[in-house]
Amino acid sequence: RAVLEVAHTNAVIEAQTGEKVDNGLDLELVQDNVKALFSGKLSRRKNRTVLHEAARDGAERLGELTMLVMTTFAENASAAHTGKGEETRKRSASVSSKARRRSITDVSLKATKDKLVSWDGQDDEGKTALWHASDAGHDG
Repeated sequence: RAVLEVAHTNAVIEAQTGEKVDNGLDLELVQDNVKALFSGKLSRRKNRTVLHEAARDGAERLGELTMLVMTTFAENASAAHTGKGEETRKRSASVSSKARRRSITDVSLKATKDKLVSWDGQDDEGKTALWHASDAGHDG
């Protein structure tokens, strides 16, 4: 989580100043790896994502963490392109402070409304994470 917070802070600073932050850490590689872990397709699991698997297994906390990480990456990318780094920094001060259930729901809803993320991704069978959760009886 600390690496994500440093990476997020660097992304916000870069968006604000337009200059690359050089603090001796190559966080772009870390960001790419974390993003691949959470948004990549799992070929041995019918190209489902971590979100699909978390929903199927009823792993609420993993699902929330996945949504938070994907939303954070989408916000950082948007801030870098629009130059609204300060607004993004205020809205998402750190990953750890947003790791509460209600705030994850709020952040996810806002990111979905802003069309930064979509939770409707389908696996090879055309099923969404919500379908998997419901099918496994985790729809309560």
